[in-house]
Amino acid sequence: MKRHHLIPAAVGLGAVLAGVFCLHERRHAQEQIAAARIAQTLSGDLERRLSAAEEDLRKLVHDRRDRERAGTTASAGKISDGGVELQSDKAVESPAPEALRARYLTAYRASLAGRWGLLFQVLGLEPIQVAKLEELLAQREENDLLVQRTAHARGVDETDPEIQALDDQLDSANKAAIKALLGSKAYNDFRQYYHDRAVLPVVSDLAGATYATDQPLSTDQARQLIRVLADTSAHSDSGSAVKNSVDWDQAMARARNILAPDQLTALAVLQQQYRTEERLNDYAKSLTATAPAEGSNK
Repeated sequence: MKRHHLIPAAVGLGAVLAGVFCLHERRHAQEQIAAARIAQTLSGDLERRLSAAEEDLRKLVHDRRDRERAGTTASAGKISDGGVELQSDKAVESPAPEALRARYLTAYRASLAGRWGLLFQVLGLEPIQVAKLEELLAQREENDLLVQRTAHARGVDETDPEIQALDDQLDSANKAAIKALLGSKAYNDFRQYYHDRAVLPVVSDLAGATYATDQPLSTDQARQLIRVLADTSAHSDSGSAVKNSVDWDQAMARARNILAPDQLTALAVLQQQYRTEERLNDYAKSLTATAPAEGSNK
């Protein structure tokens, strides 16, 4: 083949290869976007399941305490007829506490990837470390339930010295296991982020919102933004950031030094969504507080 024929052929081949490469990259980007959307959907579903399990557990504890205060535990759901006890048609057997706890812990374990995924990424953990850390975080939650259950069974408050000793023992063992897994430096980072966990969903939402853009949130930006949001939040006595307490005026001013303009705009949009959700929640609570009690006169 003559040289002047080789040039158009080479150009044509290059165009075909470029087209194939662009198509491959486009499909890859679409797959990543789809995967991100699926992950967000699954995370939202797990959060709803966890909230439902938490609500069931709270109702069980509340109902049991009410029955004990009224002294009707032994006779609940029964009526007397000529000295013979009959089961009332209205009596409803409560779910077993063990079943509810198991359901709650299963939902809690399933939610850990969504709750802590950003932290695992920031710490640069290997998959095997992630799996072991999730198990230890689930164990921490199970320990808290055990402490509450033990205090309730003994009829004492959780500030009781023996209950506190049990709590300290379980907590120390759990922290030692996490430190052994991560190492001293990563463990110190973990402790800091654990105190900042209330603001992690905000950073995760921003990472998702910018994922498919030209300026996705980087790990370094995520680390800095977590610090900003935690520093501008209210804090509990233990030093942990309080959920939904970010001072957004301060946070947005400091975020300008971290985020690109489009990322900052995305964060501002999320901020408005959070404020709207808070107003709706407050409104719903006010309706619940002012609603007439069941069976009351209208």
